[in-house]
Amino acid sequence: MIPPGLRFQVGLPFPSSVFTGAFKDDYADNWAIVGPALEDLWERSVDDLLAVIPAADLALQWDLAYEVIDIEGVVGWTDGDAWERFAGPWSRLARRVPEDVLMGLHLCYGTFPEWPMYEARDMELIVRMANHAVADAGRPVDWIHLAGPRYLRSEEDAFFAPLADLDAPDSRIFLGIVLPLDGEDGLRRRHATASRHLTDFGVAMYCGMGRQRGEDPIATMRDHAATVAAVRG
Repeated sequence: MIPPGLRFQVGLPFPSSVFTGAFKDDYADNWAIVGPALEDLWERSVDDLLAVIPAADLALQWDLAYEVIDIEGVVGWTDGDAWERFAGPWSRLARRVPEDVLMGLHLCYGTFPEWPMYEARDMELIVRMANHAVADAGRPVDWIHLAGPRYLRSEEDAFFAPLADLDAPDSRIFLGIVLPLDGEDGLRRRHATASRHLTDFGVAMYCGMGRQRGEDPIATMRDHAATVAAVRG
């Protein structure tokens, strides 16, 4: 039985997270064609979702991974304005989601073929992207998920310091600091460090549950819930 009040969540990858290695040759020319086509597809997809799911029952999350590492300048085949590949589509797609639909934003550095695809120095970029997204959404951004550090940076104060500049007072913030590498102890360390720079936040897996330990998705979710409950308690 699904309790009343729970929403059906749909995650959509942002355009350049779809437009990746398959278009390495002549990237800029291909992006000029495929980028607008992907925006049109997602606009129609939002309409299709609303045709079958009442807005009050729907939650939609935009998933951005390649946008982040593209702006970091570590994607070898892209050229042109990486920030515009994020900000341009955001200014249009976010506004297409009715305010009755809960809308969230997921920013991370990806997990394929290795975790993470790029080891960030700190959270400065994803905080800057989150601030822009909130300011330019044209509607509320109900939640923001920000990827956490690698295991070796779990206790680095400098990694979490940019959280002090996060400007999203009306969004629920979730930090991806639950890692299968170190369970409850690691989560406690990262939570304590992040709390010096951000006072109110939830916690979640680093980047979804698709590549986590566990015999199956149910086991992974149970392990995740048990870790979070143990720390919260």
